Amino acid sequence: MNIKEVHILTNDLKKTAAFYSDLLGFTIIEKDLQHVSFSVNQTILRFSLTTSIINPVYHLAFDIPNNTFDEAFTWLAPKAEILNVTPESKIADFVRWNAKSFYFFDSNGNILEFITRYDNHVETTAAFNASAVLSVSEVGIVTDNVNDTSNKLVAKYDLQFFSKQPPLPDFTVLGDNNGLFIIVQKDRAWYPTDKKSSVFYTKVIFEDKGQLQEFELT
Repeated sequence: MNIKEVHILTNDLKKTAAFYSDLLGFTIIEKDLQHVSFSVNQTILRFSLTTSIINPVYHLAFDIPNNTFDEAFTWLAPKAEILNVTPESKIADFVRWNAKSFYFFDSNGNILEFITRYDNHVETTAAFNASAVLSVSEVGIVTDNVNDTSNKLVAKYDLQFFSKQPPLPDFTVLGDNNGLFIIVQKDRAWYPTDKKSSVFYTKVIFEDKGQLQEFELT
């Protein structure tokens, strides 16, 4: 599954634009009084202004090449606080997924993640910067019933349960190494923080098995 577009909400377009373009270095491809969109290589990340919802918080992960992990950590550290995943470490080692990642907040309080998936065998010879980020590869989807929502998405979009993650009552993953829906129970804390997950408007346009599809959570 390849995530082509992600549409989410923000209370502050100006700060969002500054964080993603000035600080992280993503290119702005659309900006007006209500929206700002960024190019994240294979994915368009679009924020829409909301004044009716206070502090919408999401989880997104960005794929990076396998040989840039340490360099990406060093590159990001002066720009944003990298979160501890344990008292001793800021690096999450997902052995079952054959992946490593680190986490940070954006200007909205969204929980962002830079992750490298070694089974994808992607490397680069260029120095790490925003252009090395491959895509948005994970989108958090919050629900009152993880099992029911997961089964409905599988049936509607012909998705698959991620083979490396056994389904849990409050946490299930759909997709593959290229793109994942992270289905979590409402009020479950977003790893590695104590921020509780809530349901906010989300739209994802994705390609799977050669077909372009659209998921919208309202």
